[in-house]
Amino acid sequence: MRLLKLLAAAIQAGGTALSALWTFPSILVSAFLVAWGAEAAQFLISQGLALAILAWLQTLPEFAVEAVIAWEAGKDPERAHLAIANLTGAIRLLLGLGWPMIYFVFAFSGRRDAAARLPASSSSASTPSR
Repeated sequence: MRLLKLLAAAIQAGGTALSALWTFPSILVSAFLVAWGAEAAQFLISQGLALAILAWLQTLPEFAVEAVIAWEAGKDPERAHLAIANLTGAIRLLLGLGWPMIYFVFAFSGRRDAAARLPASSSSASTPSR
């Protein structure tokens, strides 16, 4: 009964509420499918190639947005600033968040691996055992 009331309210509110009801689950399901596909692909192809394909798939929507904005800017030159703003925003996100995250993950995992490989320094380590 509550589901019917929710659907009725969504239909009366217009397309925005109804689209919100199916958008989130579809994004969640597609994220699980992409992750599952990447994990399954590692058994058939190398891990590096699987990750490269995954990265390419995840950047395709950004390229599609860029293409649509550039196409519209070609038809209407007054909209050219939108293409430039979208491109510079994407570059800011990549340089501001993406590359530092890669570094910090590498540094954190390297520090953890180095701590596991190196013996703990103690006073008994400096004296030879008999």
